[in-house]
Amino acid sequence: MNINEIIDILKLEPLPLEGGLYRQTYIKMEAGNENPLSTAIYYLLDKKNLSHICISSHLMKCTIFI
Repeated sequence: MNINEIIDILKLEPLPLEGGLYRQTYIKMEAGNENPLSTAIYYLLDKKNLSHICISSHLMKCTIFI
């Protein structure tokens, strides 16, 4: 499986400010509150989609949450 197949299967879209690709997969709202109680996303970085948060001059390291 290649990167484009993963992007298509997961229906990932660009994340404009942070960089990378993502799709929100879950949202739980709390009654009476406009902010979500919890959310879950798929997030992908590749050579073309670097995150502005995770770039270092010598090493790129990001935490993966599953």
